[in-house]
Amino acid sequence: MPAALLAETSVRRPQTAMMTKPVVCRVLQEARGKSGEDLAAVVENDGASLAASNYELPTIIPGDPPIACYRARVDPSKLRRGAR
Repeated sequence: MPAALLAETSVRRPQTAMMTKPVVCRVLQEARGKSGEDLAAVVENDGASLAASNYELPTIIPGDPPIACYRARVDPSKLRRGAR
């Protein structure tokens, strides 16, 4: 059997649903000391990484570094028991 085919058929861990929390806050260390367009770029990059996980950015807590808080876009009643 060719090595490329073996790599394609390797045993992988099955994908399971990730737990979604209603709110996630992250400290933006990369934004320390930045303002204007530089700060916007850092926030946008961080938000893009969580947008794929169905989160949106409702608020940024000012400071040095700032804290970005994201809210889940899913209905809280549909979250798993441990995420409520």
